[in-house]
Amino acid sequence: MDVSGPAWITEESYDIVAKASGPVPADDLHRMLQTLLDDRFQLKTHRETHLSPVRALVVGKNGIKNLRTVENGDPVEVRRIDGRLEVKNAPMSRIAGVLGSPFGNMPLEKVVDDTGLSGLYDITLNLKDFDPKDAAFASYDEMRSALVAFVSEALERQYGLKLERRAMPIDVLIVDSGNKVPTAN
Repeated sequence: MDVSGPAWITEESYDIVAKASGPVPADDLHRMLQTLLDDRFQLKTHRETHLSPVRALVVGKNGIKNLRTVENGDPVEVRRIDGRLEVKNAPMSRIAGVLGSPFGNMPLEKVVDDTGLSGLYDITLNLKDFDPKDAAFASYDEMRSALVAFVSEALERQYGLKLERRAMPIDVLIVDSGNKVPTAN
């Protein structure tokens, strides 16, 4: 979910330490965290759906290849080693999230899973042939566009997946107001 609001919500950082009294399902944990943030920061929020430009992770026209579900149940791993991006034990939604994250030199665009694939997967992308500091790039935007194309080509060549530009409805949490300084315990 995207978040929008006053500038300080992205400019400031906070260490928040909280402990539940016992095991809590993920949905309940999210509600508990929202309550804590609302109480401590006096946040007033609402949700909206916006049509936003994104990259959709999709199955290419020739179908998937070299992609098999894994059944080991280990935690998700994300590593950048020797010019390779490795994502292990992850659903496609998490892989899409990594591809859109600032992990290493990834595209920094929102990427959503639209593959229709369920299960957990391991992928490894070789990125060492892409140099973001190449003098041929006249601007950051030009470099980023080239990186998106490079990653999409690598995905299609190795796994039969690709990144497609689309406008999709995205849920956005809007912070209407809040205090920059949290209240004490």
